[in-house]
Amino acid sequence: MHSTVPFGAGERNKMAHTETQIIGFAEMVLAMLVEQKEMLRKGGLDVDFMIDTLTELTDEMVKANSEQESAKVAAKEATNRMKTMKRQTYTTSSSYLDMAMGSVDNTSDAARIMRRLRSSLKRRHYNESPEAETAPTPTP
Repeated sequence: MHSTVPFGAGERNKMAHTETQIIGFAEMVLAMLVEQKEMLRKGGLDVDFMIDTLTELTDEMVKANSEQESAKVAAKEATNRMKTMKRQTYTTSSSYLDMAMGSVDNTSDAARIMRRLRSSLKRRHYNESPEAETAPTPTP
């Protein structure tokens, strides 16, 4: 494996070119190196080393790009699954709370205590301190 040199402290870690552009550029340089091999060798370059190094770097970049794209897809799928589960869990919890309150008469003291469960969720969201308040225990 060819060791790559990371960007130094004074260098910018931003590239203006896309992965596809850089891979295409490397492939064009490789083709030129192969085509002009003898002339470049006469000029004192170790062209075989250059070709091997650039081929290895390009192959590694193609692999890394593929892995990155797969990770992006997986992350997006995980985010979508989490959003779905969040919605389903809240909706089911809220529906069960409504059913529980209805079963003890929505105007009863027990239903009033149960209703605090939903309002405590809102207070926790705005206060951002879930430790400050514990969910009330309904007493029918």
